[in-house]
Amino acid sequence: GHIELARPVFHPGFIVKVKKILECICVNCGRLKADSVSDLFFPLLVSHPTTQFSGGSLQSYGEPQTRTASVLDNRDVLPPVTRSARVFDRLIAAWTAAYSDPTFADRIRHIRDPKARMQAVWNYCKSKMICEPDEPKDDNDNADDEAKKGHGGCGATQPQVRKEGLKLFVQYKRGKDEDEEVKSLQPDKRLFPPHEVYTALKKVSESDLHLLGLSVEYARPEWMILTVLPVPPPPVRPSIAVDGGTMRSEDDLTYKLGDIIKASANVRRCEQEGAPAHVI
Repeated sequence: GHIELARPVFHPGFIVKVKKILECICVNCGRLKADSVSDLFFPLLVSHPTTQFSGGSLQSYGEPQTRTASVLDNRDVLPPVTRSARVFDRLIAAWTAAYSDPTFADRIRHIRDPKARMQAVWNYCKSKMICEPDEPKDDNDNADDEAKKGHGGCGATQPQVRKEGLKLFVQYKRGKDEDEEVKSLQPDKRLFPPHEVYTALKKVSESDLHLLGLSVEYARPEWMILTVLPVPPPPVRPSIAVDGGTMRSEDDLTYKLGDIIKASANVRRCEQEGAPAHVI
């Protein structure tokens, strides 16, 4: 059987992973804070080289000064989004700058392991403090020009996620030019409850899940939050005889499951009665 919890609860075994995912996505709209379209360095960091280039890899293009020419000769095997002249030229410039940094070049090699890919994406996204929106359209632009595709974010400022015990907190950095009235409306640090985390993780798209090293079928991030608790069968928690007599006592696991059912019922009752958030 199972117990349907009144509210989502953090899983102790996954709370660190949940924190890492939250630092990679926008807590407001659920988009990854970097993508392969608006951020030219990002594809180099997370994409599988053999899928980007026909049977080749980043290392097969020779030394840094010759790699640009080799990539230019292989324009047709680039992803469709990079084939336009304008985007292609920007991408080549980014590649040239990337290869001039040996530490960055080490980070963009084959990342086939999903865990390593998540680590690379996390290292890249954790310092981004804004969900980049698309650039506003200019009325002077020609309608025939190719539309520039941006990140498509919501523009929300991203907080720092902090873990304290089995709780997560979000902390926003305040700018010096912000009014005192605005600062007082939203606290610098507040609790990030599991139900808000669950809602944010449900917004992550399938394409972003792949970049994060997760799976749509087997490892969606919101599944790391407990909403339903499985109940083991009686053979797993058998009753025991008390002092060798006829009296039977339930297993400790059975008592704990009973406590969970009572606590969940109390939370559900408080929600129906409109109790304040700190009581729930």
